[in-house]
Amino acid sequence: MLANGTRLTATPDHEVRTPAGWREAGTLRRGDSVACLPFAGLPHTVPTGELAIDAPTRADALAARGLWPLRAADTRLPALLRLFGTLIGDGHLARNGKAVSWYTVVPADAAAIAADLERVGFRASIHVRERGARRRDEHCVRCSSVDLHALLAAMGCPVGRKVDGWPANPLGWVLDLEPWQRALVLSGFASAEATTAALRQGGIANVAIKQAGTTRHAIDFVVRLLGSLGFDASVTVSGPVRGAVTTWVIQVLGGTDAQLRFFCEVGFCHAAEKRVTVAAVTSVAWQREAERAHRRAAIAAAHTLRSRVPNVRVRDLVGAVATEYTVPRSLVHHGLDGRGIPRSVSVLTPDHCGEVVWVPVVGLADAGTRDVYDVVTGDAAAGFVADGVCVHNCGNKAVRTALRTDDVIAELPRIMDEVFERISFGVGRKNDEPVDHPVLDAIFKADFHPQRRLFQSARNQLGTVGAGNHYVDLFAGDDGHVWVGVHFGSRGFGHKTASGFLSLAGGGEFGDRAPDGEMDAPPTLLHVESELGQSYIAAMELAGAYAYAGRDVVVDKVLEILGTESTFEVHNHPRGFAPYAVA
Repeated sequence: MLANGTRLTATPDHEVRTPAGWREAGTLRRGDSVACLPFAGLPHTVPTGELAIDAPTRADALAARGLWPLRAADTRLPALLRLFGTLIGDGHLARNGKAVSWYTVVPADAAAIAADLERVGFRASIHVRERGARRRDEHCVRCSSVDLHALLAAMGCPVGRKVDGWPANPLGWVLDLEPWQRALVLSGFASAEATTAALRQGGIANVAIKQAGTTRHAIDFVVRLLGSLGFDASVTVSGPVRGAVTTWVIQVLGGTDAQLRFFCEVGFCHAAEKRVTVAAVTSVAWQREAERAHRRAAIAAAHTLRSRVPNVRVRDLVGAVATEYTVPRSLVHHGLDGRGIPRSVSVLTPDHCGEVVWVPVVGLADAGTRDVYDVVTGDAAAGFVADGVCVHNCGNKAVRTALRTDDVIAELPRIMDEVFERISFGVGRKNDEPVDHPVLDAIFKADFHPQRRLFQSARNQLGTVGAGNHYVDLFAGDDGHVWVGVHFGSRGFGHKTASGFLSLAGGGEFGDRAPDGEMDAPPTLLHVESELGQSYIAAMELAGAYAYAGRDVVVDKVLEILGTESTFEVHNHPRGFAPYAVA
């Protein structure tokens, strides 16, 4: 249990992000902080059918791209919905039908928009326009594609000036989407048009969204979109009317709880700076509520004590509870009389790092025996978010096969018996099937010479799975296909490589035991420009390649057992390093 009310159920060896790095959940103690993201999104539901939009002018060309008709289950649609939401907020469809543009002053947002365009299948260019000393440079993400222009126009984005281009009751198809898909459109729009999160006395300022136009058509659509996701909103005129153009502002009502829910379920997909501010604001809000909850618990304890010991003197009761909970005596005294509402009185400081909020652990309990699930992600992150907490997985690979689930159900026991027979699980190797792979040659000739001594053990373990929560499984996909899933990493080769560098950093030899242990060793820093730092990067990249090779070997063997081939595959861990500056 975390101080913000989040409950995370995990195996003891599952790693969780902390300020000191990744730690196994079983090693956490009360008071330790873990990384939480304010944004979690809405639960995924499987969409069906096609989007109810008019045929675009370039339907044939879009059909060749697989983008017409637009299918609700298309894996490219989430990126397209984010792009569409941001476009109708702060973008432009050229009147000549040849270009689509998005505008931002944040380089990271321009890169995120360009990345979403890549996901949909289009290339973008980013143009920077200097706007003077007192204004930030404008970054224009431009896609010169008549196909994309036609598609976005058919989806309902006005061509040319948006202020007078909105029809009555626009974008009805958006309201027919699944809730999580509607939230993506709203997230893109809020990225462009919403105010930055801010604290006010006792809570969070309302999320406000501005929209100008010659009619209320656009602003009324945003109100309907918010309402479809359970948000109450008000609309007022902002500033003077300029000719035929009025500027309206929507405010999300419902106090701090509604604002936190907006941050959690909708967020700002194309607004990195807003997400950082949301983390700061959310941190204070969570701390404030934790303090209130603590004060409420003190009052509840006082009532419980008085009911159990009816003859206790009020003075003694108040003192005992105030001391135990470290709260003012007046709070307990007034709480016993039912006077006032516990409030936060501390001056609170945001505890966050970028978009991540550090939240203390307040409770630990044995969850008993549960089913265990592993998540394979297809992006460039080495972890994922579970119940708002940043967690980490060992290496996974998922492969969609050409088989349908009905093709294997009857043969499943025989198939899994053969998998268990031909693939080695646990410690050691129980079969002698030869395994060859180019990664073994790379280890034999490793640039970091001490790593070459691990060649024989690496060769013996290549294609083995290991013990613990490592697995090889068959899954029935939502798409009706059989999927192969495997979970394990770089085995002993990677562990011995990492342990060897811990020893070297402590002044020992590569094969020695690290001075502070291995799995529980504190963070160790190597200067990236040093000889040891460069050797570490090269050695760990080779360990990553070995992990990929091992998963590839095992999956290929399962495909051979199934007598089928892969139609799609993804590893969840990237091979490579991101630079970090240490002050």
